[in-house]
Amino acid sequence: MKILYGVQSDGMGHALRSRPIIEHLLRQGHSVKVITAGRALTFFQQHFSDVEEVEGFSFYYYNNKVSYIMTGLKSLLNSPTLIKKCILPIQKIIKTYQPDLIITDFEVFSAKAGLLAKIPVISIDNISMLFLAKLPYSLSTLNEYLI
Repeated sequence: MKILYGVQSDGMGHALRSRPIIEHLLRQGHSVKVITAGRALTFFQQHFSDVEEVEGFSFYYYNNKVSYIMTGLKSLLNSPTLIKKCILPIQKIIKTYQPDLIITDFEVFSAKAGLLAKIPVISIDNISMLFLAKLPYSLSTLNEYLI
């Protein structure tokens, strides 16, 4: 099976979690192409032969903390270029690589490109549950719920 594996490039947690999964998939005889950027790109290039750089979503940090407000504003302001810089290059990779499956570890653009190409997508992260689960909230926790 040919697998396109997209990994979020902010921080290294997603990359460190993905490495043993990718190693396992390769041992099972699957072909895996990794797409990521930043420090994760360098990390994966040291361990795997089929790694390609793509731009992805990034957080805005202030005083060593994620600023959700600035991240949201930055994402809104950059949204017109996100398709050109992020989704279109991944769609090109999908067209040439022709994966049977896309696995994503919080790399949202590979998941979106896969869904647009009607390729099955597996998401390995802790954030997708926000879109799949019914979460209780109250007015006192509305801000955290929206974030």
